[in-house]
Amino acid sequence: MTILFADGNHEQFDALNSYSIDEWNGGKVHIIEPGIIHLMRGQVYQIAGKRFFVFGGAYSIDRAYRDLGFTWFEEEIPSQEEYEEAWKNLEECDYKVDYIISHTGPYEVITELGYECHDAALNQVRFFQQVADQVDFQDWYFGHFHEDVDVENFHCRIDEVTQIE
Repeated sequence: MTILFADGNHEQFDALNSYSIDEWNGGKVHIIEPGIIHLMRGQVYQIAGKRFFVFGGAYSIDRAYRDLGFTWFEEEIPSQEEYEEAWKNLEECDYKVDYIISHTGPYEVITELGYECHDAALNQVRFFQQVADQVDFQDWYFGHFHEDVDVENFHCRIDEVTQIE
């Protein structure tokens, strides 16, 4: 079994980013150990005949109760370079993927779920809204809001397991 994951917002980014960057199934990864692979931001992967666009990270609204460098990290917010690489990789696949995996979701989906976006989160969720509007995809999965809910082909998951075919 191989476990693949996108980073969220409470990751130990110092440790995560200490791993060397490798290529795997068409995109950059950190191989944590055999069978555990971190799918890096802005990458497109070919997995089991399907194309996946992956982009982790999200703003921690509870920063005031966390410790910088221990329970929250500045790296939780994507960099401009990560956004640029994402657009480059999406362009290379003609803006067509089967699935999108992220930690948070697009602006319109988040607001439809009843969440407000903190100013520091707006760049990322607006970026995701542009991706949602410009990329041809089947389903989008994210989990930042810790609930199981669907808005059309956008799926927030925390407990429910969804088999992708």
